[in-house]
Amino acid sequence: MFCFNGLCGFSCLVDENRLMSRKVLFVLPTDTLAGSELNLYRIAKELSERGMHVVVIFMCGGDNQTWLDVKAEKIYLAATKERLGMMLLFFEFLKLCLSGYKFDYSFSSHVHCNALISLARTLQLLKIKKQVSRESTNIFSWFDGVRLFTFKMFYRMYRSDSLLICQTQSMYNELIHNVPRLEKNQSLVLGNPIDYEGVEMRSLDPIEEDLDQSIVFVGRLVGEKGVNILIEAFKLLDADLKLVILGDGPLLNDLKLMSLSLGISHKVHFFGHCSNPIPYMKHAKLTVISSIHEGFPNVLLEQMVVSSKVVCTECAEGIENLPGITVCEPNSAASLMAAMQQALEEITENQTGNIALMRAHVKKRSVKGYVDKIIDVLS
Repeated sequence: MFCFNGLCGFSCLVDENRLMSRKVLFVLPTDTLAGSELNLYRIAKELSERGMHVVVIFMCGGDNQTWLDVKAEKIYLAATKERLGMMLLFFEFLKLCLSGYKFDYSFSSHVHCNALISLARTLQLLKIKKQVSRESTNIFSWFDGVRLFTFKMFYRMYRSDSLLICQTQSMYNELIHNVPRLEKNQSLVLGNPIDYEGVEMRSLDPIEEDLDQSIVFVGRLVGEKGVNILIEAFKLLDADLKLVILGDGPLLNDLKLMSLSLGISHKVHFFGHCSNPIPYMKHAKLTVISSIHEGFPNVLLEQMVVSSKVVCTECAEGIENLPGITVCEPNSAASLMAAMQQALEEITENQTGNIALMRAHVKKRSVKGYVDKIIDVLS
């Protein structure tokens, strides 16, 4: 007698065992949990929990204990700078090759990492069935000069058999416009995921600061984040509030001098880098993203999980369609000030509704669903 249910059960078991036997390689610049690195961390954790053998190579910066909850074979290259790390990476690839490693998938999310994996495959230093190359930002919109030339050289190394993942359609269009040959690659436009439960758990960590009357910004202090625009907008807002800036970067001193010259240094507080900024977002009166241009700000999704009021510039495609947040044009202090004022003056009923809308949206952007879509395309 033919047992269909038994056959289905056997088939599911075979599929599960096949997944668990797979080896996956990740290559990252550092183990910092921010931006593209955070997305790769979430993917690696998900695949590891599915029973796959995950190997992660960090090019520089050492072990900062940020990947402790990911079951993986972690390799930290002995480099303090990425340039040295890039050279050491090929020795590591050679060691993996000589050790007989054959990977089912590889994941990377920085142009140079994508390119170096592609080059290693071409040189047969890496054996990978399916390479996944995720684009981290709109390279051609933001960079110029020597840096853009360097990125173009890296793009020349991209293989035609890798899967390209772009966060937005405009990011994909820009990439293909500037590197037409990549149109032949298999591609996927897929918005970033969020670990909703993980963010909620991290929000429970205690903090000493009272942020009831604070506007909070989280991000690297670099030009594209528009922190100078935020400080100018905060000056225009002229409210009895504090501006708390969590992050570090090359513009730190310039931004401190700017707040001093505007006469608001007593209200602008630079807290530096924070390993867990989520509690600050949770307890803030308002969280703000002031970016001029980005691929897509991951911190926005985190804010939508825990913050009560969120303001974000339209720095990436699709932000204007996100529910429950207040948006404004980028690179305009006046526009950002008006958006902050609008959010701060929001009545309780609207605020409650917006919180519900934000939470419902981010719950749909699960890491599991994100990984499932990629695996489906690769299968």
